[in-house]
Amino acid sequence: MVGSYVQAQMPNPGTDFYADVDKDYYLFPIAPGKISTLAGTMGELRTTHFHMGLDIRTNGTIGLPVLAAADGYISRVAVRTSGYGYALYVTHPNGTTTVYAHLNGFAGAIALHVRNHQYIKKSFNTNLYLKKGQFKVSKGDTIAFSGNSGSSGGPHLHFEIRDKNQNVLNPLKYNFSEIEDTRAPVIKSVSFTTLGDGARINGQIGRFQYNQLLYSKNKGYYLKDSIYASGSIGMETYAFDLINHANFKCGITKIELEINNKTIFNQQIDKLSFSNQRSIYAHYNYWNYKSSGEKHNKLYIDNGNFLKIFNADNKGKIQIEEGKKYHLKATFTDSYGNYTTFTCNIKGDKDKLVKTETQLQESSLYAFHQDLLVLKSNKVKAQELPQAFDSLYTLNGNTYYATHMDEPLVRSINEQFHTELQFKNKVPASRKYTYFEDRLKVTFPAYAVFEDHFLQTQLNNSEAIESFVIGDPSRFALRKSIAVQYTPKGQYKQQKAAVYSNNYNRLSYVGGSWNNGQISFKTRTFGTFVIKEDTIPPSIRVVRVDKNRLTFKISDDLSGIKSFKMKVNGKWVLMNYDYKTTIINSEKLNNAQPFSGPVVLEVVDNMNNKKLYQTKL
Repeated sequence: MVGSYVQAQMPNPGTDFYADVDKDYYLFPIAPGKISTLAGTMGELRTTHFHMGLDIRTNGTIGLPVLAAADGYISRVAVRTSGYGYALYVTHPNGTTTVYAHLNGFAGAIALHVRNHQYIKKSFNTNLYLKKGQFKVSKGDTIAFSGNSGSSGGPHLHFEIRDKNQNVLNPLKYNFSEIEDTRAPVIKSVSFTTLGDGARINGQIGRFQYNQLLYSKNKGYYLKDSIYASGSIGMETYAFDLINHANFKCGITKIELEINNKTIFNQQIDKLSFSNQRSIYAHYNYWNYKSSGEKHNKLYIDNGNFLKIFNADNKGKIQIEEGKKYHLKATFTDSYGNYTTFTCNIKGDKDKLVKTETQLQESSLYAFHQDLLVLKSNKVKAQELPQAFDSLYTLNGNTYYATHMDEPLVRSINEQFHTELQFKNKVPASRKYTYFEDRLKVTFPAYAVFEDHFLQTQLNNSEAIESFVIGDPSRFALRKSIAVQYTPKGQYKQQKAAVYSNNYNRLSYVGGSWNNGQISFKTRTFGTFVIKEDTIPPSIRVVRVDKNRLTFKISDDLSGIKSFKMKVNGKWVLMNYDYKTTIINSEKLNNAQPFSGPVVLEVVDNMNNKKLYQTKL
């Protein structure tokens, strides 16, 4: 029932972004004329970025013909082990470019051209920009074959339409009859959060999520009871779109927020730029995502969000005055005009205390909200608190206290609660900042962090386990890489020792360079880091070795694969690497010529440990 009613046109949809575009210009690139399904649409919230096109399902099949969407020429081909994998770009006379990614391979003359280039450069990874007219294509030509290459989670075709400036346009605006969509977006939950001094929701400070939404076909989603609030508050939603014939969670094109019939926030995702993609960390609630796995879209423009997809009054923040009543309506519209709404009533009352759970869990001593630190009394006695803390309210048997974070208070808190809180200096968002501590130096470039916050660090003093903590990955993301210098207490074989991220008990190679007993590295994630030595070479397992094909499974137990090189009879052989399966396969320059002679495979890990496999054909 939810999200499945028939297509309806949203009232006052606004200006059509594609009104001056020929919407029948492009051919659907997979099985045109047949009903197709999608696993993803443009604007879907991914962890580090917006999804930038369509994910066209191939029903688990690899090798379907991929067709040129319009006349033009192949302007670029790229081959990588990650990312888009095998990708092909076609530029068209109207100035746009279509992109076809996660391919299994290219077709025709371009396939031979890329293969020759890889052999000349002796490299699997390839990025070729081609001259206009060098490889012309006509609409409907087979230019490639669908696959599962790169960072693909399953066989499909990733398809994009880009304008002349390489901004990505919404392909669903181009009348592809192969896609049917009469299903409205689905809203799973909404939340409201206090923003700024004096703001309250249900008499409290924090973020309050409502998962039990009521629904009716005529009213959409709604809350039965009113929300009591005061000051500046913001709304967030966990919502997604559904396409006919599939149940994948897709992106929503437009979200509009109205207060008392006045629009205060409009988010339109019909055009996206690859710049500022990491602003998505400020666009959805990062802290909630790390704790719940759900990405809640903010219907307000938070600090550090530089995306240009909004039209908002007061950044979409809702201003609630004492004694006044407000009717809130949020409308969610997909690319086909299907829409659904959420409504609720808000009453201006700062002191109305409603018994709802705050973001502080029962086992927690403290929580952060905006620039406030909140403590609760079942973990700390009131007389132990610094004078800066104000008593807020009593709820569920606990008294809550809050204060603004500042330098003197941080030092005071650290003295009293050093076993739990490791607050250090305040990192400013808008300028370069360097933090020093004992054996640790961390340099933040300007706008590396999304908003000012107090850095938490911790150095492990044990030589047996060399670890150190920089920041809290469950609360903060980084926009840019930070530079770290660390002087370990232990002794290491520097040529075999490197830094590894150890977040969530999973080691991930970071690297680093040594100089005078100090290791330097860059990272774009906060967390726990360790130094470990890797002296064990990679492993090689034979899958197939004969005159027609060479297939191996390669792996490394710690630092990871850095490179591999295959030679047969002294000549370099291209090996196609799929990092998801860790399998390498030979790709002959001349398929008619059998492999013959000595076979030598060399695999090297990131600490330059080498493994050789040798045989003779």
